[in-house]
Amino acid sequence: MQVKTPSGKAFEQRRVFGKEKNLIALPDLVEVQRNSYQWFFQADTDPDARSSQGLQELFDEVFPIESYDGSFALEFVRYYVDPVVMSLDEARSRDLTWSRPLRATIRLANRKTREIKEEEIYLGDFPAMTERGTFIINGTERVVVNQLARSAGVYLSAELGIPGQESFMAKLIPDRGAWIEFDLAPGEVLSVKIDNRKKIPVTMMLRAFGIQSTEELLSLFGAKEVERDLVEDEVRGMLLAEAIISGEGEGSVAIQKNKRLTKEDLEALWESGRTKIGVGDVDPAISATIERDNTSTPDAAILELFRKLRPNEPARMENAREYINSIFFDPRRYNLGRVGRYKINRRLSLDIPSTERLLTVED
Repeated sequence: MQVKTPSGKAFEQRRVFGKEKNLIALPDLVEVQRNSYQWFFQADTDPDARSSQGLQELFDEVFPIESYDGSFALEFVRYYVDPVVMSLDEARSRDLTWSRPLRATIRLANRKTREIKEEEIYLGDFPAMTERGTFIINGTERVVVNQLARSAGVYLSAELGIPGQESFMAKLIPDRGAWIEFDLAPGEVLSVKIDNRKKIPVTMMLRAFGIQSTEELLSLFGAKEVERDLVEDEVRGMLLAEAIISGEGEGSVAIQKNKRLTKEDLEALWESGRTKIGVGDVDPAISATIERDNTSTPDAAILELFRKLRPNEPARMENAREYINSIFFDPRRYNLGRVGRYKINRRLSLDIPSTERLLTVED
């Protein structure tokens, strides 16, 4: 007696001599491949009713393509996956690829004259999947082996050594776009590398992303102003929360706001008669990073970041701002992806909507 698998292939029924007669049905082991192929192409779905996934999602992300001045736009309308043009046996005998033609309807819009031209174009042939979950490439049956790759998200790691000498790293990997690596070594500042370029202080990148002032930077890291007794061991190295101007003439004391307090500053404050000061309660690594950062405004940070990323190009503000926006805030060039956003939210305990695929201040 013959039985059939879900794919329709017939097998001889096995004889069972055990006591248990209710056997589990033989699973369809290639169902995963076939479902994945169908999910990507959605070939059997109406072109105007496809979900934004797979090939449809790729088209949605790339289009529209605009001219430099924005007067023309190339828009995607829909795509069609045509049936195969030959049989499996013919593809094998003629050493051909068993494939399906892919066509798309593209619209060219003139935004000045509002003239629209729509045309159907041929994009190429894509290999078709057989019922066995295989492909016929140049007459030979082949399978696709899944490749393990780093999934989008945030990865935290540490190099443990002598107590007090540990190094901590974080890697932010998008689905598409530049990788960002954070590094904190003992006695060092919190630095960041973008696409494996030169290290820069993380505060410089945050300023380039729109952080306006040092106070705003400190607030991101949970800094708060507190009143502290003027005890050297407790306040040395902290950031001064407010500018101090005390006295006039030779014995006057003037210390700028957000300055990291030194032994000399504290001695001068003692001599001026102060017993308490307001300091920023912030991690020493952050205060050291702010001190190492030679930029103080978003514009200065954008120019400096551009010089690090594109050292061979002249640093002009307009070009620098456009470049930074394109690599981090253009969804077509930078996208965390659905999985990346989910993993970042879960890892960092955030509650950012899954539809937000760009970096945010909270990230």
